[in-house]
Amino acid sequence: MGFGNHSVVTRAMDKAFYEFAELDRTPGHDGRQVINAAELYACVLLAYNYVNKFSPGSHLDPPKKTEVFRMMQKFDLNSDGFLDREEFEKFLENFSKNLTRRAVVNAAVVCAAVPTLVFLTKASLKEFEQTHKIGKKIPSSLLACVFTTVFRIAGLC
Repeated sequence: MGFGNHSVVTRAMDKAFYEFAELDRTPGHDGRQVINAAELYACVLLAYNYVNKFSPGSHLDPPKKTEVFRMMQKFDLNSDGFLDREEFEKFLENFSKNLTRRAVVNAAVVCAAVPTLVFLTKASLKEFEQTHKIGKKIPSSLLACVFTTVFRIAGLC
């Protein structure tokens, strides 16, 4: 059983929900599966770990515990301090969109923007006789490192 969106993030978090979920033994709750805030944070960390393993570019930092707890309160519709399966699905829909967007932007910067800037920099250095020799001596990998660092400092990836 899974969600409508079968992205990698969704599958990883779906699996984590079943791993962490406990039966809610509160009277009147019919033994539904729920996770608490700490377990939700563990699910989020697992998702970020998985994305960071396979995404090109710089490491994506997971949200802080307080951010996850705040998001949990938003999706904890019955305010019982737990997310049941339905609440978790709503949380996951929002969470996976945001994480996927961050991963795509990161990949675009690393796979498209940085190589393009390296090529354009090298090409522009060839235009002038004084900089042509310098341009030949600067390794493309060094330029890529510089541009990636600038993007990282600027918060673009």
